[in-house]
Amino acid sequence: TLGYSSYGTGLKWIIKIDATNDSVYYFSIASTTSIKILRYRANINTVSLFDRPGAARTLLEETEVTFNQAINQQYFSFNYDEEADKLYIVSGSSYYIANNATYWITEIDMANNFAVKQYSMTNKIGSNMRLCYERNNVYCYKGYIYFMNYGYSVKFYIYRQEIGNSANLQKIDKEVRQSQPTFARNGRMYYEEANSYSGSYCCYIVDTDKFTMKEPETYNIYDAN
Repeated sequence: TLGYSSYGTGLKWIIKIDATNDSVYYFSIASTTSIKILRYRANINTVSLFDRPGAARTLLEETEVTFNQAINQQYFSFNYDEEADKLYIVSGSSYYIANNATYWITEIDMANNFAVKQYSMTNKIGSNMRLCYERNNVYCYKGYIYFMNYGYSVKFYIYRQEIGNSANLQKIDKEVRQSQPTFARNGRMYYEEANSYSGSYCCYIVDTDKFTMKEPETYNIYDAN
């Protein structure tokens, strides 16, 4: 994942692989009020003898999705929820959101003709919220946005807010290392930091129903299936 310093209308961000239909989906930010959903042939089930491995994929479909509230083309994070078939783009005025500052969640329902909902949210944790230093700093799943606080020489915690209701804020009261919500499946959120920055190797598993956390013995997620 690229960080906030890499941005622009020419970049495509992968969100979904549909192996059954031999398709891969990307999105690209077309403007502050629109994105493009691009479906390419994935070449998983069908590979032409005339294609080189590095050849450009075949564009099968392109859909432009528009919305009312502008998003920041530089400062955003995103995730695709495969269980709900929804794309979430979370944007603000910087790579972190100050206490009591506003950020926006844009929800695109790919299973429902790309229907759009947008939510104005307020950071209520009492300190900075890490938004998009990397594009996977936050994760929207089952009605909540999951994130961590941000700052220098601070203790890190896992938080979540109800999407559309900033007042519903919860915190797991156990100090953790700075990490990313890598993916979610079957009611579990997996946080990982798989590099040696500040010796921060770590892996956490959050039960999203109980909002409790466990620390497995491993420091990495080796298989996401």
